[in-house]
Amino acid sequence: AKLADHGKKMFLITNSPSSFVDKGMSYIVGKDWRDLFDVVIVQAEKPNFFNDKRRPFRKMNEKGVLLWDKIHKLQKGQIYKQGNLYEFLKLTGWRGSRVLYFGDHIYSDLATMVNDSRPSVSAGVVTHSNYFQN
Repeated sequence: AKLADHGKKMFLITNSPSSFVDKGMSYIVGKDWRDLFDVVIVQAEKPNFFNDKRRPFRKMNEKGVLLWDKIHKLQKGQIYKQGNLYEFLKLTGWRGSRVLYFGDHIYSDLATMVNDSRPSVSAGVVTHSNYFQN
């Protein structure tokens, strides 16, 4: 909540399936874990998430069923599957090159972005890496 109070955006992008994320986050943080994030994306298939423009986001309902409606905005409290970085930036309207990274696999999470020549994506991507290593 302190980061959000200072205008920071929090998002979760994971390769794990929704059921796994929900069980783990519910145990660690509580049932309302989705309230901590502005956007939650599961089964992102990183590193493809960062360079495959063809993979659309799909919304999942509260029972984990995948919906096929076109996504026009990524909404807080919802869970989305797959997608891509280009669509993520377009749908959120977020810009900026400073991202605080917490993760367990820097290669699949960030290597493609760091090696990319697009300044809007690659400049200053990592300010802290591998904070939590399992």
